[in-house]
Amino acid sequence: MNSKSHVTTITPAAYRQASLAANSQLFFYSAAAGVNLLLLFIGFSPFFLHLQGESGRTIHPGMVIFDVVHGLSILAWYVLSLIQALLVASNNRRLHTKLGWLSVALIPLVAISSVMTALRSVGKIPELNFFQIPFPHFLLLMLTQVGVFLVCSIAGILLRKRPAVHRVLMLTSSLSLLLGATSRMPWLNDIFGGYVPAGYFGPVFVWGALLVVLGSIRLGKFDHRLAAGYALIVITNMVAYALSATTFWERCATALVS
Repeated sequence: MNSKSHVTTITPAAYRQASLAANSQLFFYSAAAGVNLLLLFIGFSPFFLHLQGESGRTIHPGMVIFDVVHGLSILAWYVLSLIQALLVASNNRRLHTKLGWLSVALIPLVAISSVMTALRSVGKIPELNFFQIPFPHFLLLMLTQVGVFLVCSIAGILLRKRPAVHRVLMLTSSLSLLLGATSRMPWLNDIFGGYVPAGYFGPVFVWGALLVVLGSIRLGKFDHRLAAGYALIVITNMVAYALSATTFWERCATALVS
């Protein structure tokens, strides 16, 4: 009795379609990382170029060292995110894996410097209002964004052998910190109402929604992973914003910065 072996043949058209799909996915994450880095640099250009705060504000002397460490670690994270995405797109996975250990080292540096900068800045100038949000209230938003970064970046490292999940988690971690940059672009905030809470949240929320739409178009179906990452950013920020005005948080903020 003869048995026939069945061999699956991949047609040239099917191969080209699969190759285009893979390339579009890699290009998508490289482009997203590139835009994130551009937004970061534009927003913090007064700091990177002149060591100044937003709109040319002089940085408090007690904050300079913290801001420098924080700024350079954040910049390194976004630069590395772009390099890593480009390495995957160019199929250089060996170097991508080696540089991944640099990401591991940057995560605690970014998180610790962000928390220290947030706590000390609120303590130095507690009377400041940021987008009509009193600075002690705004502290909860900053800590929440760092928390999302920490959770997503660590999860992304742990799930690095699941590329589809890993990419989304690393992109979400970068998006979570982008509010600090876009909030320093008055022309961009004006599109969403100016120096008001909507002007603060709007740019990143719209950019994240656009990524979900583009990601879904790229896949030809709803990108539920990227949508989940986007939802995490929106929900945590909105919950933090609602809680930041409570008496409970005011007491917490006072204890944290005292």
